[in-house]
Amino acid sequence: MVTRLNSIVTIISFLCLLVSCKNDAQEKNIKTKIINNEITQIDFFNKKYLKGYSMSVDESTPAEHPFFSYLDCEKEGYFSVHFIPKNKALISFWRDQYFNENKYEYDDWKTENKIVSKLLNGKYDLYNIFCFQITKKYLDTSSGCTEESINIKKESIADLYLYNFKTKKWDFLKSLKVSISPPFADNNFFLKNFPEIISKSENQPSAITKKTDSITIPKSSIWSTDCTADRFISIKTDINNIQFTVPGRFSMNAQLKKIGNNKYEFYFTDFTPIIPLPDEMQNWENLDNKKAVGYLDIINESKINLTWFGFYSKETKKNIQTENPFNKEHNVPASLIKCSE
Repeated sequence: MVTRLNSIVTIISFLCLLVSCKNDAQEKNIKTKIINNEITQIDFFNKKYLKGYSMSVDESTPAEHPFFSYLDCEKEGYFSVHFIPKNKALISFWRDQYFNENKYEYDDWKTENKIVSKLLNGKYDLYNIFCFQITKKYLDTSSGCTEESINIKKESIADLYLYNFKTKKWDFLKSLKVSISPPFADNNFFLKNFPEIISKSENQPSAITKKTDSITIPKSSIWSTDCTADRFISIKTDINNIQFTVPGRFSMNAQLKKIGNNKYEFYFTDFTPIIPLPDEMQNWENLDNKKAVGYLDIINESKINLTWFGFYSKETKKNIQTENPFNKEHNVPASLIKCSE
């Protein structure tokens, strides 16, 4: 009897030991997977992935924001990194102004990368930066492994990440079933899938804007690049209305709309008869007054930066008069100083 009891105890002890060893092995395996995930997590900003920024998906599809893409069918798969602007002025620039102000051949990748690199340099914080990745197991390489020939399999899954500026790492957001491969030309995919991120970034002031919260502008003031020149803007009624006087081009009344701390878009309301309008603006009812002509960035009480888009023609569906009235350089805001009235 004692012998049988000892045998039963021995068997039970052995079974407990097996269960314990199995649990330890499972826990060790889980830890190993976690460690491996941390080691193999891709840094999409690694220089080896950036062959050049783009503003076109293909010859007939311009993009609404800058992006770059990378393809390796054996390792990282296919991914694209998208720079989605945080404010409306930047959205409008990339979507409505970029191609009007920058002329080059579709396949001139060198020129395109040079221009976009200059515009993005040091300004990543003005964008929500998403990565859209399809891992190698979902790639259909039957027609080859180039961005022109690659396809994705049915029921493919894409992993989406957001760059975290605090940790300098990529935060995983979610996985989605997809039927098309990257990159995406417009902003809608990201605005639709991540409205909470877009809304939060638009409503959260940056460190720069906090410094300028207290800036005030007189109810009536004159601004120009040169106070002795005859071209100027006149701000009236406590920064609600503005008038442009540009000899040889137009005299315009505009309404200001606040888009951030000390940042204002302006929309034309009418043109005064002080200066004859150019031929292409004679029928100014054809100009869309729902699209911003440009925006003002108030630096301090005596300095304003003016970014100019031009007027959107409903007939030609593009902007006209795109040259900044105060600065002929493209993509460079005009710096205006306050003049005595």
